[in-house]
This record gives sequence, C-alpha cells and structure tokens, in this order.
Amino acid sequence: MSDKRGRTPLSWAALNWSGQAENVMKLLLGREEVNPEMRENSGRTPLSWAASNLWSAVEDMMKPLLGREDVNPDMPDNCGRTPLSWAASNWYGQAENTVKLLREPESVKPNMPESDGRTRLTWAGSNGNGEPEQAVKLLL
Repeated sequence: MSDKRGRTPLSWAALNWSGQAENVMKLLLGREEVNPEMRENSGRTPLSWAASNLWSAVEDMMKPLLGREDVNPDMPDNCGRTPLSWAASNWYGQAENTVKLLREPESVKPNMPESDGRTRLTWAGSNGNGEPEQAVKLLL
C-alpha cells in the first residue's frame, strides 16, 4: 500500500528517523508482502531515503536493507541518482558511515554517470554542507 506520492510505510520509516524507526523497518521487512525495492513516484527506494537521511544513526536503518539480496544498493531514481549520490550530496559529519556502508558492495561504482552526467564524485565534490574533500576521499 502506498500514498499519493507512491511512498510505502517502509519508505516513510526510512525517511523519518525516530527512536523506533529501525524497529519499524525490521518489523516491516519481516513481512512477505513488503517489497523493500518498491519505488515511489520519483523512483526513490527506501534505501535511497535512508541514505539521504541526516540523522546520526541512519546506518542502523540501512543495515537491514543492505543485508537483503533483493535490495539493489545502486538503484537509480527517475533522475538517475542512487543512494550513494544522495549520501554524498548530504555530507554532514554523520554521512561518513553512510557512504562507507554504500561503498561496501562491489557493484556500487562511485564514478558511474547519472542521467544528467554527474557522478557520485561530483555530488560529493560540490557539496557545501560540510567537508567535501572527505566525501571525495571515501568515494575514491
């Protein structure tokens, strides 16, 4: 079931960090009818929303998703942005662990161009929200 934007309860849990969001995500992921790759109208997946979340414990929300074989850690949205590009562009101190988690799967390529030609490296390098040089180092 999804709302007008196509967001599912799992996407909302990934987007809205609270003390219980990780438990809610685990509960939802334990149900057969929940599709962890369900894309909303803009093409974003629950992992994409979790990766762009700025809360300090976001990696705890990502681990249940990344631990599943049916979740593509490099799934682009309708604009070609992937969870890694969202994490790289939202670089605050806590994003370091998010980027590290998303770099673990060998299938994730940090310099793959998106639909507009930008790469995850260019998102990280143009980020004015913290330390872009550190984000670029992690992606390299």
